[in-house]
Amino acid sequence: MATAYYGQGSTPSRSSDLKSNAYKEPYNHEAETLLVQTKLAYEAAKVVGKEQKNIERKMKKELSKELPGCINKYNNGIKEIKDAFARIGDIVNSDKEDYRFADQIRGVDRRRPVFWKKKKEHERSRVEETFTGHQSESFLCLNKDGEIKQLQDKINELQDSLEKNKKDYEYDLNQIIRSKDGLEKQHHAEKQHLQRKYEEEIHVKEEALRNLNQIIRSKDELEKQHHAEKQHLQRKYEEEIHVKEEALRNLNEVIQSNDELYRKHDVEMQAKEEALRRLSSVASRQMRDRNPNITDLSDPNRPTKIAEKMSELFDNQWTDAFDVLEREMDDRQIIETLLDTLMRVSDECRRLSDENFFERVQQSIESPIEATEIPKNRILLSDQLKQQIKEFRKIRAAAVLKDIEKIIKPRIKLVNHPEVQDYLSRCVEIGWLCAVQDPPLFLKAQSPLEFDTNAFKDYTKRGKYVEYVVWPALYLHEGGVLLAKGVAQGTDHKPTPVRNYVEGRQPPPALPYSKMQAASPENNAAQPGRATLAPSNNTSGPAKTK
Repeated sequence: MATAYYGQGSTPSRSSDLKSNAYKEPYNHEAETLLVQTKLAYEAAKVVGKEQKNIERKMKKELSKELPGCINKYNNGIKEIKDAFARIGDIVNSDKEDYRFADQIRGVDRRRPVFWKKKKEHERSRVEETFTGHQSESFLCLNKDGEIKQLQDKINELQDSLEKNKKDYEYDLNQIIRSKDGLEKQHHAEKQHLQRKYEEEIHVKEEALRNLNQIIRSKDELEKQHHAEKQHLQRKYEEEIHVKEEALRNLNEVIQSNDELYRKHDVEMQAKEEALRRLSSVASRQMRDRNPNITDLSDPNRPTKIAEKMSELFDNQWTDAFDVLEREMDDRQIIETLLDTLMRVSDECRRLSDENFFERVQQSIESPIEATEIPKNRILLSDQLKQQIKEFRKIRAAAVLKDIEKIIKPRIKLVNHPEVQDYLSRCVEIGWLCAVQDPPLFLKAQSPLEFDTNAFKDYTKRGKYVEYVVWPALYLHEGGVLLAKGVAQGTDHKPTPVRNYVEGRQPPPALPYSKMQAASPENNAAQPGRATLAPSNNTSGPAKTK
């Protein structure tokens, strides 16, 4: 086999064997070293790439504890890469010398085995390819030195900042520790204070508990004593109840006997009071009969109340009617018209209340059919019965006002206006209430020439003389006391004779108002709104006019 490689069949000499060994061993040894160093550089490059990413990620966080360890691993990886490339560089440089030595050997002996040459070329190409690939990666790693320095500078800055922050934090920590110590001292003092206070409260509560126990014992003793006293009082109470029940039975018997006596007494008193009431009623009626000085204060339509209503009539309805008639007459005509209306209504009411009154009552009792003629029978009613009839008529006066209005209103011709008709209705009310009094109230519209301030008040002017009467004075009866003053217009000039209007009396024919007689309807048409009196349906004669 050896002769086939070297030719001529001769064995190689010792010098050739030494040369071949010197040529073979260094090449095999350096190739394996190159592979190992290349692998080490490759692994170190992977570590450097990994730690570079970790450093970039840790630097984004403040105060990362793992950042220094990553930096150390990164620097160790760079150092390993540098060492591996240094050894590879040494091996490469030593190979060049071996190549020169091999060329010298090839100049001595050109005879080499063919397979060894091919093997060395294959190994050489493989080593060069591996070295080229690892060298490119190593060069990339070496190019990162600038970036590493920048990162190192940033790391140094961060470390300086960390040192500064550390000092600040240490200062703050010292402040906190001192505050903590102060708080602990304060807490300890408060704790001791609370402990003393707690012990004092415990002592007070124990004392209170002892007092409470003593009170409970006293309470139990008092309850026993109270129970004994209660039983004693219960027995005493039952004895008293028994005594009182016996006394109550005796008292009930006495009361029953007294009740019987009281009932008999009440019956006798009721009979006596009824007799006294009848006697008093008769005496009262006899005293009030034609006696205006005695007034029933329970009567809502007594003379003083009628005087108040008459004043209200002048203040309210008279004023409203005056305002309405201002459109058709002058003030003097309005005053005369309204005064005439009141006086005529009063006369009509007097006539209805006086004329054949008791005759008609007696006829209604004797013959309860509608009377068409004036009764001519002699009056058989007693004075007491007459007084009772007059009292009854006075009581019923307010209830029959509507019927009286139906009789009197058609006879008084006035403007058909609500305010004027309301005034006429109130005149009927006043006239009828005055007429049913016993004796009737008296309206006086007559005044002397000189102004009588005792009977009349000023209208719009004050003077020594009376120019004309605006509102009549009201008396308790004819010649009686004054109930309400009238109203008159005063003047300082002595006037010509004016109409003196007295209730129930005909005015003198020479006065200008004689034209307003009930028998002259043509004058009513000439002066609209003036009050006139229509003829009465009574067959006894014409109605009284003023």
